[in-house]
Amino acid sequence: MRQRIGRELVRSSLSPMRFITLRPNSGSSAVGIPSLPAAELARLGVVEAVVPADELLPKAMALARTIAAKSPVAVRLAKGALNTIEGMGVRDGYRFEQDVTVALSATEDAQEARRAFVEKRKPVFKGR
Repeated sequence: MRQRIGRELVRSSLSPMRFITLRPNSGSSAVGIPSLPAAELARLGVVEAVVPADELLPKAMALARTIAAKSPVAVRLAKGALNTIEGMGVRDGYRFEQDVTVALSATEDAQEARRAFVEKRKPVFKGR
């Protein structure tokens, strides 16, 4: 059984566990590459987490809250960078990510993050 949420939410045929992967569908099963159990994918670091089905929504919501607490500018730029470098070679991808990092460091949110760190408080991001 396969369902899609965001990039991919998969129920493994070899395990009653569900997992969230950050890789898009590769079509591997269509070309005869065997599926791996969710626990093995977690051990290999391919997936963020493996949890029983009844814990999936709370785990996903906790991850969503963590992301939502970040700078909206940083999240948007990071997501865009990950999508952009997906088809690039390592060298070009690294250079692109460095350009994004430089652009991000010039934002108001980045300045707020540095101030909050020095002042030992939670940042208040404005999305700029």
